[in-house]
Amino acid sequence: VGGTGSAWRNSFSLVIGGSGRSNSLAINNGGLVVDSQGTVGSGGSSKNSVLVSGVGSVWSNTGDLYIGTFGSGNSLTIQLTVGVFNRDAYIGFGSTSSSNSVRVLGDMNGLAATRWRAGVLHVGEQGTGNSLIISGSVVYATNLIVGVASATCDNLVQLDGGGVLAVTNATHDAVLEVRDGELILNSGTVQADILVITNACARFVRNGGTLIVRSEERRVGKECRSRW
Repeated sequence: VGGTGSAWRNSFSLVIGGSGRSNSLAINNGGLVVDSQGTVGSGGSSKNSVLVSGVGSVWSNTGDLYIGTFGSGNSLTIQLTVGVFNRDAYIGFGSTSSSNSVRVLGDMNGLAATRWRAGVLHVGEQGTGNSLIISGSVVYATNLIVGVASATCDNLVQLDGGGVLAVTNATHDAVLEVRDGELILNSGTVQADILVITNACARFVRNGGTLIVRSEERRVGKECRSRW
C-alpha cells in the first residue's frame, strides 16, 4: 500500500499470515491501512512481517494489535513514518510464541517523525525472547509489562539512539512493570508514572540515557535511579 492517497480499509480484522509463514504487508510513502484488529502471524504461523515506512504512512487499528500468536519470528517494523496506532498490543501471545519483535526506528534527528501509540502493551505475554526495540523514535503506552507470564527471563525492551518510551496516562498512575525479562536503557529517555521491578526474573540495565519516574514500587537487580 504505497503512495499518498493509497488506502486499504477493513471493517473487521486484518491478519497477515493466518496459518502459513513468510507473508508480508508493506505500507510506505504515505500509504494508509485501517482495520478493527491487526494480527501479524496467527495460529502458530511464523516469519510473517509488516513494514510501515516513509513519511506520512499509517497503520491504524481501532482495536488490539497482535505480533505473533503462538508462532515465532513474526515482526513489525515502523520506520520514518507518522506511525502505528492501536488499543492494546501483544508482542508474543501464547505459551509457544517466541522471538517475535517490534522495532520502532527514527532518523535520530526528529523524534516526532516515528511513533507507536498503544494502550496496554505486553512484551512477551507468555512466550520467550520477544522484544521491543526503540531507536530515534517515540513509543507511548498507558501501561507496559515486560514478560507477563513467561517461563523464561528473556523478553526485552531496549532503547537506543535517543529513543523515548513514555508510559503515562491522564491520572498519572500508569505502570511500567519489568516482570520476566529486561529493560535496557542504552540512550534516550524512559518516562513512567510508576516503575515496578519485583521479580527475581527481572532486570533493569542502565548504560546511559535518562530514567524519569513518579514512583518506584520496589527494586530488584541492578541499580535503578529515578527522578521526576
